[in-house]
Amino acid sequence: MIRNPFRRTPRPSLNARTFGAISMTPGKCWENRAFRFAGYEGMQLLVDGDEGGPNQAQRHFFEELSARYAELEPRIRQALSAYREDHPPQEHFRLTAIYVPSFREQQSRTWRLWYDLEGEEHFTYGVEMSDWNRIVPFAED
Repeated sequence: MIRNPFRRTPRPSLNARTFGAISMTPGKCWENRAFRFAGYEGMQLLVDGDEGGPNQAQRHFFEELSARYAELEPRIRQALSAYREDHPPQEHFRLTAIYVPSFREQQSRTWRLWYDLEGEEHFTYGVEMSDWNRIVPFAED
């Protein structure tokens, strides 16, 4: 049997209670492009993992992030505004993506949140966190 080179292989997908309808990307990450979180809609959720789906540590982390986000968000916005020191702190950052690491190894415990800034067309801003206190802002071109 000859395999059609133009036929796409379906991506593995599953409906995870915590993460919703997710599918595996070629980069070994589970993805939901229509995720809802903390009042934001149409976000991208990326969960590092294998074909077995998200693990218990990822689900537990995400449940804790959901519970803590209201207290984290003002600190994150303050860190992003300080990073962009030439602008006032009342800027409108919109959460657009969340990355959940595998949590399998000590070095893979850094998670990321990305934000779009209203009126900014060039950069996307974000924060890296490896615990609930240390917030490291960054910008991507």
